[in-house]
Amino acid sequence: MRILGTLPHPLLKITAFQHNHRLSLQIEKGLVQITFRFRESEDLKTLADLQRLADQTFLEHALQTLQSMERNKDLALQRFLDDKASEEEFPRIV
Repeated sequence: MRILGTLPHPLLKITAFQHNHRLSLQIEKGLVQITFRFRESEDLKTLADLQRLADQTFLEHALQTLQSMERNKDLALQRFLDDKASEEEFPRIV
């Protein structure tokens, strides 16, 4: 896998990769990430092509998805910690 480069964004870390005639855009926000894969073609084969593909609308939707993933992760972690805390409580003696 070869890193083609990064795309600038104020909130997201965006890295472009090339591997086995595929291009990937890895988009990260905090501790969550999503990867979009595309088949390499005559029209889509360079970092500049990926930069044009990742327009404002594409990145806004990716950001919304990442924010939803963060909320889901945080809620799952909170449920896990709540369950763990309730397991550690002392039994009630009557």
